[in-house]
Amino acid sequence: NLEINKDRTICIEGENGSGKSTLVDLISGMLTPLEGKIEFNNQNIQDIKEDWQKNIGYVSQTNFLINSSIKDNIVFGRERVSEENINDVIKKVELETFINSLPMGIETNVGNLGGNLSGGQKQKIAIARALIPDPKIIILDEATNALDKETEENFLEIINKIKNGKITLFIAHSKLIKKFCDINILIKNKRIEINNEKRN
Repeated sequence: NLEINKDRTICIEGENGSGKSTLVDLISGMLTPLEGKIEFNNQNIQDIKEDWQKNIGYVSQTNFLINSSIKDNIVFGRERVSEENINDVIKKVELETFINSLPMGIETNVGNLGGNLSGGQKQKIAIARALIPDPKIIILDEATNALDKETEENFLEIINKIKNGKITLFIAHSKLIKKFCDINILIKNKRIEINNEKRN
């Protein structure tokens, strides 16, 4: 059993194959549990699956970027995304200065798989993409593995600014992330063990 409240950051760790990704896939509704249930405010998420999944923002280690503009990579095919919404997430993830320095601005092409950008810039675009629907839950799946320590610290500074009112789940083994999170969870022998929990 596991209960998570908003405004909390959770680090999930465990050996390869222990079930970390399975847990977040269950939480996001990508998998249906064979036993038990996952509830949000006392509602089974399987009963509200379509609406529930609109509340999930996902950032992975391998941030897939299409060979198109920064804007297209943030919007990512969604309809009815306002310029105000786009500008808001750009400010939140601290991309504004970088974008304003580009001759083509937000219409700048990122190149094949984001080849024209640094790792940190690609990561910020991925976070901006995840924030566009204003999700209640942000899942960061090994999202800092490819980053150096300084870029990872900058990444966590951004997460710290956007985490209020949300649940933030990290799948990670990084000491920085474990120190950053309120709750550290270890998945071992198909069971959830809470290693430590910060108390407010």
